[in-house]
Amino acid sequence: MFVDVMIRRRARLDEPVPVLNAKLLERFVAVPGFWGEGKTVADAAFEQGETGSLDLRKSLRDGLSGQVVYMPRFAGYLSKDESKADDTLRIRLDTDKVDYAAFCAETLPRLITIFESYRGYVETDPKVRAADWEMVRQQSRKTGRNIDGRDSIFRVWPVCWFDLELSRRAFGITAEEAVRRASPECERAELVAGCAFLMVTSAIVVGANLDVIDARIKSRLVAGATARLGAA
Repeated sequence: MFVDVMIRRRARLDEPVPVLNAKLLERFVAVPGFWGEGKTVADAAFEQGETGSLDLRKSLRDGLSGQVVYMPRFAGYLSKDESKADDTLRIRLDTDKVDYAAFCAETLPRLITIFESYRGYVETDPKVRAADWEMVRQQSRKTGRNIDGRDSIFRVWPVCWFDLELSRRAFGITAEEAVRRASPECERAELVAGCAFLMVTSAIVVGANLDVIDARIKSRLVAGATARLGAA
């Protein structure tokens, strides 16, 4: 089966896209089990127009594909404190060819660090993600908040992470405190590049079981917090 990994970073004006892209490529190549054997940075196609993109489909190891999308470096655009101003790294993983648990435990933390991610998650069920997105849109329109973006986290996926600022906005606690609270329910919970990295389970979870995990972790993260996860 296929699972999708979404890794988001806050784009900055002081990092020109070509410079950032070159830095990321240099570090991506060095990640064990990520770059394809015999591949070089030349195998990843970079294009820059109003936005920029890095096509990783021909450069990653067998079983992985992906793309980086860079947001325009315009003050009026990046000054918006919304997730639509994020750079994104999206990876698709074929679990018949790549060890899912090993990727999440070993490769993913390195990518979070390299990409300077402030949030992200591993989507294991596209139907659940699509249903979530409709509810996120409704809540965003109703409240004017950046629901499931920079203001809150709508769903806690079995593997997810979020930084200090997002943890404070979503839960009213630090990322370190989020790790402490969630740890009893997780296979692995630790700080990775300033983010609370939560691997609730290394098993692939789909359907209604995702709601069970979401509720279980939320119950710990929001206990005593000043803001409710995903709430209006």
